Amino acid sequence: LEPEDTRDILNQYLSEMSSIANKWGGTIDEFIGDAIMIFFGAPEFTNDKDHAIRCVKMALEMQAKMNELRNEWEDKGHLEPLHIRIGINTGYVTVGNFGSKDRLKYAILGSAVNLASRLETACNPDKITISHMTWSLIKNEIACEPKSEITLKGFSEPVKIYEVVGIKTSTNSALAAMRLGKEGDDSH
Repeated sequence: LEPEDTRDILNQYLSEMSSIANKWGGTIDEFIGDAIMIFFGAPEFTNDKDHAIRCVKMALEMQAKMNELRNEWEDKGHLEPLHIRIGINTGYVTVGNFGSKDRLKYAILGSAVNLASRLETACNPDKITISHMTWSLIKNEIACEPKSEITLKGFSEPVKIYEVVGIKTSTNSALAAMRLGKEGDDSH
């Protein structure tokens, strides 16, 4: 890609993802190259479960939008597909203005932030990887597939991770219950 094409694609991508983040109530902390750090719970806090569910739904919408953008860019002749990875963690952080007396930035700090970053790095392209803490808050509304524990830089203990599959619906739950009922019924 030419530098101008890269700039246009990156700006379109960041604009679309920012709109989705704003729609779901996320706070954009910063752009780091082609990455976006988004957090929930500040400046407006509801509860951890609400934040986790909105964050994962935001991530799912971002993936869907990325598929649309990839098709659009391919139609314009950009044949190198771009992919996103999303890492999500829930935990306590420090939020506030950080910097020098000449330049302050509203930001988040803490090991929960570092874990989310490590999950993003460990995530497969076009997937969403979440921590056990996030999973425990969303498991009744969001379908996830458990993955193995992984060792991450900066963390002494292995981290249990999950891959987000999609939003659970009453139909999905009913079908799962029917399958479980048939498999567990010895009278057939």
